[in-house]
Amino acid sequence: MSLSKITLFVLATLAVISTLVAKLQNIVYISNDVEYDDIKKEFQDDLYPDGRLQHLMWFLQISDLHLSLFKDQSRGSDLKTFCSDTVSVIQPSVVLATGDLVDARTADLLGSRQYVEEWRMYQQILYDTGVTANTTWLDIRGNHDNFNVLSLDDKNDLFRKYSVQGSKHRRSYSYTLQHDTETYNFVGIDACMDPGPKRPFNFLGVLKKDEYSHIQELTKDSKGNMTIWFGHYPTSTIVAPHPGVRELMRGTGPYLCGHLHTLGGIVPEMYTLQSTGALELELADWKENRKYRICAVDHGIFSFVDNYLEDWPLILVTNPKDALMLMPAIEPLYRILKSTHIRALIFSPHPIQLAKVKIDDGAWSELKLAEPPLYVSPWEPLKYMEGLHEMTIYAKDVKGNEKTISHQFSLDGSRPTFPLGARLALMGHISVGQAIFGVTLLITLLPLCIMKIYLCFGKGEGIKSKSERGFCRRMLFKLSLLASVEIVFWPVVIVALYVAIGPWFVGYIIDDHIGVCFVWGIFLAGTFLPGGLTYFAGTLYLLTFYIPFILCLSNCLYLQYKSITDGRQKPCSLYFYLCRHFLMLSFISWQALWAVVYFFSYGSMAFFLGFTHTWSIIMALLLWRIVFTLPESKLISIGRPKQVVGTPLLPSSQTNKHLGQPLEELTSPS
Repeated sequence: MSLSKITLFVLATLAVISTLVAKLQNIVYISNDVEYDDIKKEFQDDLYPDGRLQHLMWFLQISDLHLSLFKDQSRGSDLKTFCSDTVSVIQPSVVLATGDLVDARTADLLGSRQYVEEWRMYQQILYDTGVTANTTWLDIRGNHDNFNVLSLDDKNDLFRKYSVQGSKHRRSYSYTLQHDTETYNFVGIDACMDPGPKRPFNFLGVLKKDEYSHIQELTKDSKGNMTIWFGHYPTSTIVAPHPGVRELMRGTGPYLCGHLHTLGGIVPEMYTLQSTGALELELADWKENRKYRICAVDHGIFSFVDNYLEDWPLILVTNPKDALMLMPAIEPLYRILKSTHIRALIFSPHPIQLAKVKIDDGAWSELKLAEPPLYVSPWEPLKYMEGLHEMTIYAKDVKGNEKTISHQFSLDGSRPTFPLGARLALMGHISVGQAIFGVTLLITLLPLCIMKIYLCFGKGEGIKSKSERGFCRRMLFKLSLLASVEIVFWPVVIVALYVAIGPWFVGYIIDDHIGVCFVWGIFLAGTFLPGGLTYFAGTLYLLTFYIPFILCLSNCLYLQYKSITDGRQKPCSLYFYLCRHFLMLSFISWQALWAVVYFFSYGSMAFFLGFTHTWSIIMALLLWRIVFTLPESKLISIGRPKQVVGTPLLPSSQTNKHLGQPLEELTSPS
């Protein structure tokens, strides 16, 4: 293969990576050029936000409770406080509990199963507080509620017995709320895997064709003022038939979810506007953050704010709403222009002593109580027709609790930009994980394969002579050493390809049911479950173990080569070997820890038949030993130019000091 062909191959690889970057950019792109033709048209009705408590509905959301038999019992006691005190103060029309109601993990947090004690805890809290008698409680399953559940009729499906809605609905369902003169449809999407594997490969949501059709039927004849969608999984983690789960929500209303736990605090406010025109709003978990969400629909315009438990007063501005959260394709935003009052819901267990508002750097204006919990102040929206403006609201109750909040609003379509992290998390797709894994696999194999081709066609004569001239050239020489040793090169390449093709492990993915896991999915109980987290697990495997292992292996070859060609006697102490091979030992130990995780997750069969985790350790140790037992004559000949007949490679006077023999004798064909 000529150098030009190799260059063409590299350019093609770069094109694949560039395509991935372009795909990500296209997925997370949100146009800020909001069309406001509806606003500019003649007002279509006589409804507008004024100083009265009318056409205003509010509700609550809570997510990822993770009630645990073993960890943090305050999750349950704080939930009891929420149900008895918070709900009593706010008096919502509906409470949404969007999944992961229980933790369902073993005491060591590595295994998973359904514990009836955790489900009874959840049921008892709702019963003791009487919350379900005072409001409508709509709960739905999360992946933790589905760990180790073979089917909807399985004895381990405790959601069916102990939840509020489980006994009424097998999976996805809808609830219609008639409030004032408006009708609101709440549609819960149950995207749990069926069957539900044990952790960790129960992260993805899956909607099969029959369930997808069922959800379509739930909304087919919907004629409500707004549809509020809710579920556990963000749409980026749901696999669904064409045209996808987001299309179900086009032009209807927002989608409220949980599951991602703000990515461990990296993205504390995970909100975005999908291309279908609907907001997608992930709520921070109750498990660690004790957060809940209050939402309101005021004259057809949706607003929300996330709040910490017992953080009073609670303030939610409903008019004018936050410019970032506008849904022009869904909401009648022209009503803001016609509105006569600033409107805010203010809640506290104690009477509000003072409430005031200001816009930009203007003077403070008093917010007066229209009817609990609505506070209003007259305003003239035509003064704020251009650009973004900042509204600040202050409230204080008689106990001295006070809070100040602010948000930007606009009346001409101007809007800020959603954070990149939130867009990546919520607007992605499983194909992104597949592409990332594919690119990582390419990065793993491409350098070695190019070097092998380069050497096979006799293009590597100059590598060794320049190997000491800089870090990059030295790395190339190390890879050329590995590519030159057939007994090492081919196992390294084949194992990397196996990660993408062959089964990772065979084990009890559900109790008493053996399954087979591949990077692209799981075969279990006669069902195929598509891969999701497996692609990221494969990427993590390549980045944290396999690529470092290849680099360490090539470095070991290089050290062996240098010690022989330089004629240095290697020390034989344990300290010497530990220092020289510390990194190799570290990466192998890291992989051993992952093998232990698989053992506790899926049992001893998954450990012994763990072809990518347990057997990788064996493969690494074998190749490591092979490198240090290669014949010295073979090591000396690696990386050297082919000998021309009659022309010695080195002067005959140069000898190998370590062996006491002329170097030519070691490199001769005999």
